[in-house]
Amino acid sequence: MGQSLVLRCVLWLASFLLAASCLANNTVDGRYISASWFVAGSNDAADSAMTIAFDIQPQEGWHIYWQNPGESGYAPEVIWIGEGIGAGQLMHPAPVLFDLAGIPSYIHEGQVTLLQRLKFAAPHDSLKAELDLLVCSDRRCVPEVLSFDQKINQLPVVSERMKQASSLMPLVVTGSAEIVEQGQVFQLRLKNVAKQAITDVVVFPVDSSLFSAHQAQTWRVEGQDLIASIFRGNANSDALTDVVAVVTNEIGTQQAFTLPPSGPIKSLPEVDEAAQVSVLWVLFAALMGGIVLNLMPCVFPVLSLKVFAITRAGMNPRQARIEAMAYTAGTTLSVTALGVIILMVRASGEAMGWAFQLQNVYVLFALYMLVFLIGLNLLGLFELPSINANGGNKDGWLGAFGTGVLAAFVATPCTGPFMAGALGAALILPMGISLIIFSALGLGLGLPFILLAFSETLRCKLPSPGPWMEVLRHWLALPMALTALGLLWIISRQVEISTMIMIVVASTGLLVLMAWLGSAQRNFRSTWPASILSLALVAATLIFIKPHTLSANEDGHFDQQILSAALSTGQPTLLYFTADWCLTCKVNEVTSINNDAVKKVFKENNVQVVVADWTRGDKVITEFLTREGVAGVPLYIWYSSEGDKQILPQILTSQLLVDLATKG
Repeated sequence: MGQSLVLRCVLWLASFLLAASCLANNTVDGRYISASWFVAGSNDAADSAMTIAFDIQPQEGWHIYWQNPGESGYAPEVIWIGEGIGAGQLMHPAPVLFDLAGIPSYIHEGQVTLLQRLKFAAPHDSLKAELDLLVCSDRRCVPEVLSFDQKINQLPVVSERMKQASSLMPLVVTGSAEIVEQGQVFQLRLKNVAKQAITDVVVFPVDSSLFSAHQAQTWRVEGQDLIASIFRGNANSDALTDVVAVVTNEIGTQQAFTLPPSGPIKSLPEVDEAAQVSVLWVLFAALMGGIVLNLMPCVFPVLSLKVFAITRAGMNPRQARIEAMAYTAGTTLSVTALGVIILMVRASGEAMGWAFQLQNVYVLFALYMLVFLIGLNLLGLFELPSINANGGNKDGWLGAFGTGVLAAFVATPCTGPFMAGALGAALILPMGISLIIFSALGLGLGLPFILLAFSETLRCKLPSPGPWMEVLRHWLALPMALTALGLLWIISRQVEISTMIMIVVASTGLLVLMAWLGSAQRNFRSTWPASILSLALVAATLIFIKPHTLSANEDGHFDQQILSAALSTGQPTLLYFTADWCLTCKVNEVTSINNDAVKKVFKENNVQVVVADWTRGDKVITEFLTREGVAGVPLYIWYSSEGDKQILPQILTSQLLVDLATKG
């Protein structure tokens, strides 16, 4: 009995030492990485096929690349030494997107296991291979070539580790997935994968010719189907190679799916009658959205300019029509130009949404200076031929055109009724149709003035031009002054205090220079010195502006984790997207969201409020808005305590929020 126990202990120890010895001999160390290989099931040298696993462990802070490395690096490669060995494709788990200084790559972080299927033309006693890797950190990259040489019957058999590695490989889907091309967009549909709430989706191309890591991606859920949209950009591939979609659900679990090569990409069929009706409805919505935009708070800052456009319609019919058409041409071309910029930037892979022009502090400063100068002009401090109260000058059409451009530029940050769906469609439809949608929006913005100018009945109701217009001109400097102060407040939220001091000093200097310019105009002296100094002052201020970035712990910072954490509590949640420059947003916040009665009901019913601040054009928020099918703010989403999601209207009422909170 005692001798048997001792013998068993000796045999166990010998087996342990032998396994440890094999494992030690099985591991190859590089400078910044180590790797080992093993098999599953059997290491019989007589087998005609086997799957080899390479277990790779980079040092902390280092990584290797996926099979498509992206725009830097190169993919791992296994070189088998010897004849009669047929090697299949090196199989990778899903990668992560790594962006360094604007250069995107697809990488594996930390430990990763790669699999490869081997077939032997004849029995082999041993295997010899070289694993060629590029190992990189944030600062440098080092090529590593790890050499393996071992008898097959000495290869470790680790079935559980092989099973785990296999489970991390993307799940191959065929009949339950499809991809089609619509204009510049690839649409990938995965059926029956959205059985749990999805929080994130990323699609990776195995072949970089399909689309690049720069291309913008959006996704949405229809029933239990997941639809991912990828902007094609400059890719010229007409065949679908492998893509890998990584889907993250609400509890943080990830599942990767892959589509094998399936030949030419399917294009969507020709637009049928129903689709034509849908496009016509979108165009109608864009036109109506532009008309309604004239009634939205977003348009208040340019009411004074619109009043001048109306008063000019009191001239002779021909002049009124010319100026109305020039004004509408300005709104139409301005909105269309903004649309072209958005579509081009999105096609290059960057995220951009509506009202991007007011997300740039430099543009805000230029707009502030323009509004400031218009206010001084309305006060009569100096004259601009294209903005005056007389309306009889030969350049009236040019002034009307400029007024239309400025009105569209300032009035389009917010989205009103009809606009949200139209702009959302414009971001995914073919470019030609998208541009028509943007043009329809601009046409709608100027259409009331076309109707006014071409309707003699309406025009006759306007007061006749006279001295009262000069008085009105001075009074209209007040809303311009308030607009300038509003822009200053928005700028102050985005820059350092030193920049605000500089802007105030520059404004004072500009006031003095404009008084000098006006004096020169009235006394028929040269205006060039004052004009040049004014331009130099504005340019110098622009150079020294220091933007302030929103940190992760500031109010208004938003990401998917914040929303997931809120929803995981099971409490009703109001998620709203806002921006400092969106007047509709601010009106809703004052009259509804921050209303005392609403806040009381929210507190009584444990309603959470999650704010997403889009003032600076946050990329995460832009992508979220795109997934929801809208192009700008405001956007209000209500999540009930049962997890039901409801998109709220863009014009809120306190009663609507109270009713939602009461229902839970």
